[in-house]
Amino acid sequence: MERRSWVIYLSVLFANAFLLAFGIDALISTMDELLKVLTGDSALSGVRNVFAQLAILMSIPALLLLIFVPQLPKLLLIPALMFVWWAVFGLPPFGLHAFEAIKEALPRRAAIAQLGIAVFTFLAVRQAHGGWLLNAQNLPRKNVLVRLFAVSVPFAIGLVAFYLVLTLAAVPAALEEETGDYVRFSSAGVNITERSFRKDGKSVSLIGMIHIGDGDLYQSLYREFPADALVLAEGVTDHSGIMGDQSIGAGRTAQTIGLVGQPALAPTLDKSGAPLPQVGDNVPDEIRELQEVLNESNSVRVAADVLYADIDLSEFSDDTIAFLKGVGEVFSSESLAETLRNYFAFSASATQEEVDAVFDEILYMRNNVLMTVFDEQLSSRDAFIIPWGAMHMPDLEKQLTDRGFVFESETVRPLITYRAIRQAIVRR
Repeated sequence: MERRSWVIYLSVLFANAFLLAFGIDALISTMDELLKVLTGDSALSGVRNVFAQLAILMSIPALLLLIFVPQLPKLLLIPALMFVWWAVFGLPPFGLHAFEAIKEALPRRAAIAQLGIAVFTFLAVRQAHGGWLLNAQNLPRKNVLVRLFAVSVPFAIGLVAFYLVLTLAAVPAALEEETGDYVRFSSAGVNITERSFRKDGKSVSLIGMIHIGDGDLYQSLYREFPADALVLAEGVTDHSGIMGDQSIGAGRTAQTIGLVGQPALAPTLDKSGAPLPQVGDNVPDEIRELQEVLNESNSVRVAADVLYADIDLSEFSDDTIAFLKGVGEVFSSESLAETLRNYFAFSASATQEEVDAVFDEILYMRNNVLMTVFDEQLSSRDAFIIPWGAMHMPDLEKQLTDRGFVFESETVRPLITYRAIRQAIVRR
């Protein structure tokens, strides 16, 4: 058997060391995450960090070896290298996400993904080399330039495919977890969940809304609201004109992908529960403003009474108002490409502390206002419907159960179909 050069032997030795460090890190990380789930303690964090740092340090020379020693099996080493550097840069786009539940679940999902890559890599090495580690004698002896060209195309394709697969798999799972499964992804599209709760003859339906969707499916949902129910609607007012002509509605963005913004509900009661005058000059200024906005957005009248149980923009902090203005720029984009550009520019401009503070106000402060109105109206009706954004639902559900309401039933409804989006994009 022809003897290989010392460069090949040393390269194989280092590549094997990197794969072992990566595999051990994957195994320890998964065990550590499992212990966190079972005991709440991260007992292996010290050892985990040592092997993680080792894998990171070894990945740099390993990458250089792949470039300058083309005999090394790139398709076996690249997945591990890609994962290490994906982790180094914070697991984008998921590590940049504003919502805490997504970030808390990310290390566990990343550890499982890393273990899967490690297992696949070692099985592939065994299949190709007859053992669990690379063997210098089994490496190809092809011309360097030919070999380099032969792997460059699959490498580029694999890099793009790897990122897309991780994104497509992780984003839906993260959103489902963050919303408490009030948003669910299926093979046909995106579904929303309605959960009903009951206490002492009173029923409450929580409907996790997405603010864009199929117009017909929205109408179908609204038609099912019973006439004897009270709908506590979502909708921030702007009495002081803080946003100017800017809108934080997603209607324009939705149209770029063949959907519509969530149709607003026409109010029939003021915040105290008193009937609203529908015509004439006796309408309070704040209600007149709300009605004008809703009329411009083709608001929908339903059989049930509708009371807007939300706050005014002026009640937010300056940081939250600035954040909402940034959101308004994204939603006012004229095209999908402009939407993405504005989104990434906006995302890069806020610190994590600012984002956390903003979402405390956007979610929890508004939830508390809603539940205060609910408490005030509880004696007036037997049936309540709360169709708010799905991100609000886990906290609202907790507040209901803390008040003694018990889960009764669940209904899953389609709201977005991939087919409609695909057809809209093709038409463009």
